Amino acid sequence: MKRYLYLFLYSVLLGLCTQNIDICGGYPSLIMKMLYYSETGLVSLLPCKPEDWKNRSLKEAAMRGGILLKELTWNNNGGHATLISKIDQTVKLKVYGQDKGEIELKAGLPQVISL
Repeated sequence: MKRYLYLFLYSVLLGLCTQNIDICGGYPSLIMKMLYYSETGLVSLLPCKPEDWKNRSLKEAAMRGGILLKELTWNNNGGHATLISKIDQTVKLKVYGQDKGEIELKAGLPQVISL
């Protein structure tokens, strides 16, 4: 038993043990990017939603550009998203990967978007 413990500790300390910690941080990020994506001046909602996810919602997600995705809800009949910006700004909007034009976000005021 001591030998196995020694080998385990030795391999961990020297980095010989392969642990998949990338998936711990990578998987949630992947799911988030499937549901929303943002960068300065751009908000994309449901760019890569799995087909099996028919009636779902997401609440309280931080986006780049000082935007809070307060709620994102979708179902077979459409859905809606509520965005709140920290500052006044105009952003390009995409829904399901399709350009929907620009929307103006006013600081602190919720902006509801139909999907």
